[in-house]
Amino acid sequence: PHPPPEARSTCAICRSGSAADTQGLASTVRAEHVRRRLQHGVPGTVTESAAMLRNLLAGDGGLSAGLICAGYDHVLGRGC
Repeated sequence: PHPPPEARSTCAICRSGSAADTQGLASTVRAEHVRRRLQHGVPGTVTESAAMLRNLLAGDGGLSAGLICAGYDHVLGRGC
């Protein structure tokens, strides 16, 4: 039960800083979206991705990462 392609968000994360830190953050967000889609059948959005990244970065002062999260949000119907 996947939504049609026109009803999906696309998200790109531009990473800067420690490769391990930024890859870990991106992988965590992706895994969370997959988990939510499998459990609830709801695709993730760019807005949710950005909020997750913000919370992950704010919660760990030891990370060396700068990120830009952007894309098309199918729920809001606009770029973010």
